[in-house]
Parts: sequence; C-alpha cells; structure tokens
Amino acid sequence: MKYLLLTAIFFVCCARQGFSQDYTIKGSVTDTFNTTPLNLASVVLMRVSDSVITTYARTGADGHFQLHFHDNGKYFLRVTFPSFVDFVEVVNVKKTVTDLGDLPMVSKEHLLKEFVLTKQVSAIKIKGDTTEYMADSFKVKENATVEDLLKKLPGIQVDKDGNITAQGETVQKILVDGEEFFSDDPKVVTRGLQANAVNKVQVYDKKSDQAEFTGIEDGQKTKTINLELKEDKKKGYFGKLDEGGGTDGYFQDQGMINSFKAKRQLSVFGIMSNTDKAGLGWQDNDKFGSGNGVTEISSDGEISTTYTQSDDDFTGWSGKYTGEGLPKTWTGGAHYADKWDEDKDHISGNYRYAMQDVELQGNTITQNSLPGDSVRLTNSVKHQFSKGERHGFDVVYDLKIDSNTSIKLTANAGLKITQIYSKYQTESSIGLDNGAMGSIYNDRTITSNANAQFINSDLLFRRKFKKKGRTLSVDVKENYKDSKSTGIFNSSIYSASGTDTTIADTINQRKINNSSTLAFAGKATYTEPLSKVAYMEVDYGVKVNNSDAVNKSFDATGNGSYNDAPNTTYSSDFKYNIFSNAGGLNFKFVYSKFSFSFGSDLSNSNYLQTDRLNGDTTKTYNYVNLFPKVNFNYKLGKQTSLNILYEGSTQQPTISQIEIRYIEFIHV
Repeated sequence: MKYLLLTAIFFVCCARQGFSQDYTIKGSVTDTFNTTPLNLASVVLMRVSDSVITTYARTGADGHFQLHFHDNGKYFLRVTFPSFVDFVEVVNVKKTVTDLGDLPMVSKEHLLKEFVLTKQVSAIKIKGDTTEYMADSFKVKENATVEDLLKKLPGIQVDKDGNITAQGETVQKILVDGEEFFSDDPKVVTRGLQANAVNKVQVYDKKSDQAEFTGIEDGQKTKTINLELKEDKKKGYFGKLDEGGGTDGYFQDQGMINSFKAKRQLSVFGIMSNTDKAGLGWQDNDKFGSGNGVTEISSDGEISTTYTQSDDDFTGWSGKYTGEGLPKTWTGGAHYADKWDEDKDHISGNYRYAMQDVELQGNTITQNSLPGDSVRLTNSVKHQFSKGERHGFDVVYDLKIDSNTSIKLTANAGLKITQIYSKYQTESSIGLDNGAMGSIYNDRTITSNANAQFINSDLLFRRKFKKKGRTLSVDVKENYKDSKSTGIFNSSIYSASGTDTTIADTINQRKINNSSTLAFAGKATYTEPLSKVAYMEVDYGVKVNNSDAVNKSFDATGNGSYNDAPNTTYSSDFKYNIFSNAGGLNFKFVYSKFSFSFGSDLSNSNYLQTDRLNGDTTKTYNYVNLFPKVNFNYKLGKQTSLNILYEGSTQQPTISQIEIRYIEFIHV
C-alpha cells in the first residue's frame, strides 16, 4: 500500500508539473507615432542560454498580450510587426507575473526617412506547428553551406558529425522544396547545397503518411526540416566546388551541381577525401543484413531489421568509420525528381555509389596486478585493412488517380562488396612462483571476402470516401536480403618460459557464412467516423518471413587444402519459416487540445525451424499474442506537447539466435 501511495503522489506531481503554468509575462504593444495599439503583433520568447523558442503569442485588438511558461530565468523577448522596427529586450523573470507595461514600436518610415521601405520580412515566423526562418536574415560567410546556415538559426544545433537537433529533437528528414533529396544521407544536402540558394528553412513535425491520409492523429511524428529554395535557384544551374590538399598527403574534394526547371530537379555530387570530414560511409546493415539482424514485420505492415554489431569479421565490414585508422572515401550520386499532369504524377529517384578504405595499425599495452607481488603485462598489436564498395538505388512513384484515390510505389535496392584482412599479435607475460617470467602468445590472422544485396518494394493503395474520415488503404510489402562471405581463420596459441616453448593450440579453418531472408507482408486498414471526434479503425494483415543461415567451418588438411566435410562443432545450417496473421480494432478520439486512442491487435504466428546439418530435423512452434495499444497526446502550447504511448509487441528471434554454437577456449 505504501508503494502504491508513493506512485500515485509521483504521477500527481508529474501531472501538475506538465499542465501548470507557473510564470506569466504580460504587456501591450503600441505605435509610438500614432499612439494606437498594434493588433496581431508577433511576440516571441526565447531562452538566453540556447535561443530555443519557449512560447509565443499574438497581441489582441487592444494591443495586449500574455505569455505563459514554466521556468524562470533570462529570456529574449522579441516583438515584430510589418513596417515597424523589431523590439528586442532581455527579460529576467523572477516573479510569477512580470508586467512589462507598454512596449513602444517605431515605424521604419520615421526611423529611417532617407530609405524607402518596400518590404519587411521577419527573421522568424511561427505558423501553427511550423517554425520558419528567413535565410537571408542570418549572416553567413561567403560560399557557406546549408550546414553553416543551420548553425546560425536559434533553436537548431549541429554537432561535429553533422547530426542536427531542432527544438531538442533529432532531425530525421531533410527535404528540398518538399521532396526527398538523397534521403539516405542528409549530410549530402547540408554540406553540398549552398546557403545562398535557400529562401526559407521550415522546421516542423511531419505526421505519418497514414495520419495525413486519414486526417486522424496517431501520435507518430518525425522532426523534419524543409529547405525552400529561392525562385531564381529553381531555374537553370547552380553548384558548389571545394578542393583542398596538402604536402602531408591529405586531401578533401567535393562538388555538387544542381539543375532545376519548373518542377524538375536534377542533382549530381561527388566526394573524395581521406580526412573523415566528408566521409559518407553508409551505415545500413539493416538493409544488407549479415545473419545477425532481427527482421520484424510490424503490426502496420512495415518490414524492418534491427542490426546488432558483431565481432565476427566473416560477416563483412559494416562500412562504419569509428575514428581509428586512415580512411579514404570516394562517393557520388545523382538525384532526379519531376511532377506532371497537374501534379497527379510524381517520381523521385536517387542513385548512390561509395567506396571506402580504412587502414588501421594499433598497439595496446595493459598491466594488471595479481595476488601477491606478481603482475600480468599484455601487449597487443593489430593491423587491419578494410575495403567496402556499395551501390544503392531508390525510386518513388506517386499517382493520384483522382482527388480521393492514389497509388504509391516505393522500391530500393543495393549491392555491397567488402574485403577484410586482420592480423593480431598478443603477448601476455606473468611472474611465476620461481621468480621467472612466463609468456603466452597468440597470433591470429583473419581474411574475409563478402558480398550482400537487398531489394525492397512497397505498393500502397489508398481511397477516401465521401463521408469524411471513412478511408480504405491496402499495403503490400516485400523485403529480400542475401549475403555471402568466405574467409580464412588461422590462430596459434603457445607459451614460453625461459628457453622452453609449448604449443597449446592451433586452428586453421576456412569459413563460409551465407544468409538470406525473403519476407512479404500485406495489410488492409479501414477507418470509419463514429462522430465528429470519434473514429474506429479495423485492420487485418498477413505476414510471411522465410530465412536461411549457413555457417560452416572446414579444417585444414595440412597441405594447403581443407576438408570437404565441415567441422560440426563450429558449423550450423538452419532454415527458419514464420507465417502469421493478425487483426486489430482501435478507437480514436480527436479534440482541439488533445487526442487519445485505445485498442488491440490479436495475432497468431506459426514457426518452423529446420536443422539441415543434423538430418533435416524440424521443430514447430505456435503462438497467439494480444497487442494492446494506448496513445494520449495533449497540446500544452504551440510548440509543446505531452505524449504518452503504450504499445505491446513481440520480436521474433532471428535465425542466428536460433543457431547453437559451441566455442572452446583453451587457457594456459
């Protein structure tokens, strides 16, 4: 009972914190020349510490305004009104209510009579949930990139790796005039496009495709930046070229050229670098796969794979540069987009090529204290060379049959080829009881050649009916991955004491690691309005996921060749098939200030596991699962909201998790 009481007090405190408005700033805005109140003047409050917008308001007909927020401290107060000079003041909030009184506004006509004011543009505008920055209001150096511009904008941060945070959330999408633009790597946009080509930077929470289609909030949003280009940059050509090099052998060259004509976009870029400043290694193991990813088809029909980094060098190099070694990168690509037939037809596509080499040499010395006065000293030397080459392609075709019906086809494919050579030498020395020093040595060499490919496609049909909120969508997805690798593992462990050397263990094996996954998912979703604020959603889906994993080790015969039969201790050969179907019922309620939904999915899944290494032995599993869902969203302000989400789910084990491997370690 005591713990229940404490829990209740905790949630009550959180609720009071989330919904209360602790501090208020009020005042009025007046035209000093005509002594009249200014109606609908924009009043924005930003924290001094990081320039993040806290809240904003518009003045009423009498010129008065009130700002409500939670924390005290120093704030920038900025008042803007067309044809008037911006009013900016630092306000130190200490009291619950701060009355600024009358804030005078001076028209630019009377302040600067020698200038003719033809147009006035506010640096920052807030339109509903969208924050809009006028790019030319923020000064950047000549030939600056979009990344340089973003660093100047209040409320936006860019780290050293080019990752962007806006209003405290990670930016996941960057669009150019509302279009995907080299979507697999936003840094191509931020570091390739020139800042002087941008007219506006718009930051907003992009709703999910389903929410935009049905008009029913589902709580799923993606922090997005849209770069609206200047009109003169949407015609003709513009580009950027940077070249750099030195006598020490380092170089960094990159360039981009863009061609725009009406609604047609064509862009080409290229990068060569060995400084890691422009390195664009693709970290997309979830697409290529290598036998240690979790492939999941979610309840809404989405196929995704969660990748876990493995120490197994035979699965192929991920292409990720970790900051160790000397990287060399060559990458390039092309982007094309166009609309026609009154925007009913829309196509967008990207091609990417990348090649990256990383050479690494390292030396690590470790000293450990042991019982008594003895110590263990370990010296490890590593030499590794990794090379990866990748091709990637994606295309989106959107057809609007009429105002209520559309078909969208999305497809992407890729090819990866990697090579790895790793050599490890480790020496561990330890004091013996007789006062002498004993050492254990391990020499290990690994070579691997791997290739992987993937093809994904998604066909989506949507239909709106005459009754608002009544919709039907049918989504069919396909996901195919295949990876193959071969390599050699050679390891020797021996000990030495004085002049005596003892070989403890040697391993010389040829490795084959192959894995493939073919998955299909289909789902139909129907929504029906029950009232002006209540909706019902019914869905049904079928999922098929078939995968294979072959991991075999062949022992050396001693004459440079290897056995034909695999070593069963280090080998496995599994086939894993999953078939499931699920139906769901959800109710959603949407109000002006808040929305909430609840419901559940019921799923039945059948698993068939076949061990082909041990006589095609099979195991079957069958599960029935209930997946409850609850979502609550409350708008605390224009830029602030509270979201509580609970969603039950299960994650199917991967074929690599099903495999049973026994690895013997010999300790001397």
